[in-house]
Amino acid sequence: MDIPIDYLAGRWLSVSDRPAGDPSQSCGSRLERRFLDADPAQQYCLFTPSTPRPRPPILVVVPGTSQSAADQVRSFVPLAEAAGTLVVAPVFARERFPHYQRLGRAGHGLRADRALDEILRDVRALNPGCADRTHFFGHSGGGQFVHRYVMARPNEVERYVVSAAGGYTLPDPHLNFPFGIRQSPDLPGFAPDPRAFLAVPGCVFGRAHGQHPGRGLSRMLRSDPEPGVARIDRGRRWAAVMNRKATSLGLSPPIQFSVLPVDGPVFGGTSRPSRLAAAAFDFLFRARERDTATQSQ
Repeated sequence: MDIPIDYLAGRWLSVSDRPAGDPSQSCGSRLERRFLDADPAQQYCLFTPSTPRPRPPILVVVPGTSQSAADQVRSFVPLAEAAGTLVVAPVFARERFPHYQRLGRAGHGLRADRALDEILRDVRALNPGCADRTHFFGHSGGGQFVHRYVMARPNEVERYVVSAAGGYTLPDPHLNFPFGIRQSPDLPGFAPDPRAFLAVPGCVFGRAHGQHPGRGLSRMLRSDPEPGVARIDRGRRWAAVMNRKATSLGLSPPIQFSVLPVDGPVFGGTSRPSRLAAAAFDFLFRARERDTATQSQ
């Protein structure tokens, strides 16, 4: 049956809209829409591989306002199917989570971080024995959410990737959230510990654009909170600030920065992952396995 899987950025997408040879239709793997029992209005997308690896890891992908949860999951399907990884994408509908990028805002909708906590509890109940810590990927507004979620719950995160975020929270205790980590009445209970969140490995991906951006990019630039600074430069600057802070605390620099080529789509379909999805997956899973193998030699 053709059922809508997600509403975000003003459009419905369907689980039946899959290309031939989609790995999410083969060998028992599946891509599905789910709702929380405790909150039937809260939905999320879940991809389950045909053969999950032992203690399967969970990859949470958080879209920006111009992507859908379903499309974000589909970008990682061929990689997750091959690696035996679960993929989860929360749906942060605008009417419920108008400020999901900053985890939430008192008096302005629901807390997106708490909604994700409930989603992960549901996923773990469906899949007992999953790895304890979660991997994260966030693009654009999703990248803003992800790095702030890591600051709020570092002990629950294994690794994370941020792509093309429009704004970042600095590890500065003198600036109110969301600019720094000083407590703000807008987000009760947010009290991050730099020693904890700076111990979590992360990667920032920037994408260099040509001189003549398309209409979608032009609209994004006009609404940008820092129109004089390119997103790639903000990502590079944030990575440097985080690494300097970590060094000052006696920690290893936790953040890598990488530039993606301009050519090619930001996200691909289920038949072939984009360069961004492939690079993110490599950092989140394969790079850690390579590091572990090197340390054991």
